[in-house]
Amino acid sequence: MRKDKFINFKLPALISGILILSSNINAITVQSLNRNWFFNKGYESQTQWKETVDLPHTWNASDAMFGNTNYYRGMANYSKFITIPADSDHKRFFLKINAAQTVADIYIDNHFVAQHKGGYTAFTIEITDFVSKGKKHKLDIRVNNSQTMEIAPVCGDFNIWGGLNRGVELLMSNDEICIDPTFYGSSGVFFTQKNVTEKSATLEMKALISGNEELYKECTVEFSLYDAKNKIIFLKKFL
Repeated sequence: MRKDKFINFKLPALISGILILSSNINAITVQSLNRNWFFNKGYESQTQWKETVDLPHTWNASDAMFGNTNYYRGMANYSKFITIPADSDHKRFFLKINAAQTVADIYIDNHFVAQHKGGYTAFTIEITDFVSKGKKHKLDIRVNNSQTMEIAPVCGDFNIWGGLNRGVELLMSNDEICIDPTFYGSSGVFFTQKNVTEKSATLEMKALISGNEELYKECTVEFSLYDAKNKIIFLKKFL
């Protein structure tokens, strides 16, 4: 069973020069999925259609121009095939959608994976249990910008542009345990300034770790603080 764990501590630091901060755990590989999507309006995906689009994309690029309020608000489908190489060393896989206006339903091989509501924020879902190495999978993202009273904005003097407005990425981790990318579409690493004065400040660093709880015993998380010359001036490890 996978479980998230926050690791955090506070560090007093002088305010001088440029500080570069990092948390060291095996990195996640990012692969863009922005090219060559099959697209059609309506409920059913039509991958046999010859029309393809690249992301970012909106289906209201023409009918919602010049103040026209009678533009298409409904469902549309984005479909493509993805294959993870059979010799890949990656162990966990995530799908990051940087914006989908307004409701998005994600399917892999016609199996429902997740739904996200809200068209202005990124979100990330884990798809490890839905994909296999060396196999071609059909990815469908059904996006709906129909008017709804439960998702902001309910109304306004602007158009609600339907589509995948900021692109899609495949995230791949080499390890069973990794920094969690699913926390509200963030990187899973957080820095907060506290008690700031002209001479000093307290810096709080957090990392959200995701994996099997048993693996935490074998995991090391390292926080490093660099100065403007890329020299480590503080390092702390958590076991």
